[in-house]
Amino acid sequence: MKKQILSILLALGLVFSLAACQDKEVKKDDKQALEDKKEDQSKEASQSDLTDDEKEVIYKDALEYESENKLFAAQRELNKIKGYKDVDEKLIQVTYDYANDLMRTRNYEKAVKEFNKIEDFEDSKDKIIEAKYEHVKKYPYKANYTTEEFVKELLELDYKDIKDLSEKLK
Repeated sequence: MKKQILSILLALGLVFSLAACQDKEVKKDDKQALEDKKEDQSKEASQSDLTDDEKEVIYKDALEYESENKLFAAQRELNKIKGYKDVDEKLIQVTYDYANDLMRTRNYEKAVKEFNKIEDFEDSKDKIIEAKYEHVKKYPYKANYTTEEFVKELLELDYKDIKDLSEKLK
Protein backbone atom coordinates (compact mmCIF):
# COMPACT_ATOMS: atom_id res chain seq x y z
CA MET A 1 0.00 0.00 0.00
CA LYS A 2 2.81 2.42 0.90
CA LYS A 3 4.55 1.64 -2.41
CA GLN A 4 1.38 2.40 -4.36
CA ILE A 5 0.91 5.73 -2.57
CA LEU A 6 4.57 6.58 -3.14
CA SER A 7 4.23 5.69 -6.84
CA ILE A 8 1.16 7.89 -7.17
CA LEU A 9 2.91 10.80 -5.45
CA LEU A 10 5.94 10.42 -7.71
CA ALA A 11 3.72 10.34 -10.79
CA LEU A 12 1.90 13.49 -9.66
CA GLY A 13 5.23 15.17 -9.07
CA LEU A 14 6.33 14.33 -12.61
CA VAL A 15 3.08 15.65 -14.05
CA PHE A 16 3.44 18.95 -12.18
CA SER A 17 7.11 19.22 -13.19
CA LEU A 18 6.26 18.68 -16.87
CA ALA A 19 3.43 21.22 -16.69
CA ALA A 20 5.77 23.79 -15.13
CA CYS A 21 8.37 23.19 -17.86
CA GLN A 22 5.79 23.67 -20.60
CA ASP A 23 4.57 26.87 -18.93
CA LYS A 24 8.14 28.20 -18.86
CA GLU A 25 8.48 27.33 -22.57
CA VAL A 26 5.33 29.32 -23.43
CA LYS A 27 6.49 32.28 -21.34
CA LYS A 28 9.88 32.10 -23.08
CA ASP A 29 8.12 32.25 -26.48
CA ASP A 30 6.03 35.26 -25.33
CA LYS A 31 9.16 37.03 -24.09
CA GLN A 32 10.94 36.38 -27.40
CA ALA A 33 7.96 37.75 -29.36
CA LEU A 34 8.00 40.92 -27.25
CA GLU A 35 11.75 41.34 -27.75
CA ASP A 36 11.34 40.83 -31.51
CA LYS A 37 8.60 43.49 -31.61
CA LYS A 38 10.78 45.98 -29.71
CA GLU A 39 13.68 45.25 -32.05
CA ASP A 40 11.46 45.82 -35.11
CA GLN A 41 10.25 49.15 -33.70
CA SER A 42 13.83 50.19 -32.99
CA LYS A 43 14.87 49.26 -36.55
CA GLU A 44 12.02 51.29 -38.03
CA ALA A 45 13.00 54.33 -35.99
CA SER A 46 16.68 54.05 -36.93
CA GLN A 47 15.92 53.55 -40.66
CA SER A 48 14.46 57.02 -40.94
CA ASP A 49 17.65 58.48 -39.41
CA LEU A 50 19.88 57.08 -42.17
CA THR A 51 21.01 59.20 -45.09
CA ASP A 52 20.90 57.83 -48.62
CA ASP A 53 24.70 57.50 -48.57
CA GLU A 54 24.52 55.42 -45.39
CA LYS A 55 21.77 53.28 -46.85
CA GLU A 56 23.88 52.72 -49.95
CA VAL A 57 26.84 51.53 -47.85
CA ILE A 58 24.59 49.12 -45.95
CA TYR A 59 23.06 47.97 -49.25
CA LYS A 60 26.48 47.22 -50.77
CA ASP A 61 27.56 45.41 -47.59
CA ALA A 62 24.42 43.28 -47.77
CA LEU A 63 25.09 42.40 -51.42
CA GLU A 64 28.65 41.43 -50.54
CA TYR A 65 27.46 39.23 -47.67
CA GLU A 66 24.95 37.63 -50.02
CA SER A 67 27.62 36.91 -52.64
CA GLU A 68 29.76 35.29 -49.91
CA ASN A 69 26.73 33.20 -48.84
CA LYS A 70 26.70 34.91 -45.45
CA LEU A 71 22.94 35.04 -45.61
CA PHE A 72 22.21 35.80 -41.97
CA ALA A 73 24.48 38.86 -42.16
CA ALA A 74 22.93 39.91 -45.48
CA GLN A 75 19.47 39.56 -43.98
CA ARG A 76 20.47 41.63 -40.94
CA GLU A 77 21.81 44.43 -43.13
CA LEU A 78 18.83 44.43 -45.50
CA ASN A 79 16.46 44.68 -42.54
CA LYS A 80 18.14 47.97 -41.64
CA ILE A 81 17.13 49.57 -44.95
CA LYS A 82 13.72 48.18 -45.84
CA GLY A 83 12.04 50.22 -48.56
CA TYR A 84 15.35 51.28 -50.12
CA LYS A 85 15.87 50.38 -53.79
CA ASP A 86 15.00 46.69 -54.32
CA VAL A 87 15.73 45.74 -50.69
CA ASP A 88 12.29 44.34 -49.93
CA GLU A 89 12.51 41.84 -52.81
CA LYS A 90 16.13 40.98 -52.00
CA LEU A 91 15.24 40.46 -48.36
CA ILE A 92 12.59 37.92 -49.31
CA GLN A 93 15.03 36.01 -51.52
CA VAL A 94 17.83 36.13 -48.93
CA THR A 95 15.44 34.93 -46.23
CA TYR A 96 14.33 32.06 -48.47
CA ASP A 97 17.93 31.08 -49.25
CA TYR A 98 18.87 31.36 -45.56
CA ALA A 99 15.93 29.16 -44.54
CA ASN A 100 16.99 26.56 -47.12
CA ASP A 101 20.53 26.65 -45.73
CA LEU A 102 19.09 26.06 -42.27
CA MET A 103 17.25 23.03 -43.68
CA ARG A 104 20.49 21.70 -45.18
CA THR A 105 22.25 22.08 -41.82
CA ARG A 106 19.32 20.39 -40.06
CA ASN A 107 18.36 23.46 -38.02
CA TYR A 108 14.69 22.82 -38.69
CA GLU A 109 13.14 24.87 -35.92
CA LYS A 110 14.96 28.00 -37.06
CA ALA A 111 14.14 27.17 -40.69
CA VAL A 112 10.44 27.13 -39.79
CA LYS A 113 10.75 30.61 -38.27
CA GLU A 114 12.50 31.94 -41.36
CA PHE A 115 10.08 30.35 -43.84
CA ASN A 116 7.18 31.74 -41.79
CA LYS A 117 8.49 35.25 -42.47
CA ILE A 118 7.98 34.65 -46.19
CA GLU A 119 5.27 31.98 -46.24
CA ASP A 120 3.68 33.29 -49.45
CA PHE A 121 6.97 33.18 -51.39
CA GLU A 122 7.49 30.29 -53.82
CA ASP A 123 7.18 26.94 -52.00
CA SER A 124 7.73 28.28 -48.47
CA LYS A 125 4.47 26.83 -47.13
CA ASP A 126 5.54 23.36 -48.25
CA LYS A 127 9.00 23.92 -46.79
CA ILE A 128 7.48 24.92 -43.44
CA ILE A 129 5.64 21.60 -43.28
CA GLU A 130 8.72 19.66 -44.36
CA ALA A 131 10.91 21.43 -41.79
CA LYS A 132 8.42 20.63 -39.03
CA TYR A 133 8.38 16.99 -40.10
CA GLU A 134 12.17 16.80 -40.24
CA HIS A 135 12.38 18.39 -36.78
CA VAL A 136 10.08 15.70 -35.38
CA LYS A 137 12.12 12.99 -37.14
CA LYS A 138 15.34 14.48 -35.72
CA TYR A 139 13.96 14.52 -32.15
CA PRO A 140 11.53 11.60 -31.98
CA TYR A 141 11.98 11.17 -28.22
CA LYS A 142 12.25 14.84 -27.27
CA ALA A 143 8.72 15.76 -26.23
CA ASN A 144 9.04 19.51 -25.77
CA TYR A 145 6.48 22.20 -26.54
CA THR A 146 7.78 22.91 -30.06
CA THR A 147 7.95 19.27 -31.10
CA GLU A 148 4.48 18.58 -29.73
CA GLU A 149 3.05 21.59 -31.60
CA PHE A 150 4.68 20.43 -34.83
CA VAL A 151 3.26 16.93 -34.33
CA LYS A 152 -0.26 18.32 -33.76
CA GLU A 153 -0.08 20.36 -36.96
CA LEU A 154 1.32 17.47 -38.98
CA LEU A 155 -1.28 15.05 -37.62
CA GLU A 156 -4.01 17.42 -38.80
CA LEU A 157 -2.47 17.21 -42.28
CA ASP A 158 -1.99 13.43 -41.99
CA TYR A 159 1.55 14.10 -43.21
CA LYS A 160 3.70 11.14 -44.28
CA ASP A 161 4.35 8.74 -41.37
CA ILE A 162 3.70 11.30 -38.61
CA LYS A 163 1.29 8.96 -36.84
CA ASP A 164 4.10 6.45 -36.30
CA LEU A 165 6.53 9.15 -35.22
CA SER A 166 4.03 10.64 -32.80
CA GLU A 167 3.78 7.29 -31.03
CA LYS A 168 7.47 7.56 -30.11
CA LEU A 169 6.78 10.83 -28.29
CA LYS A 170 4.26 9.24 -25.93
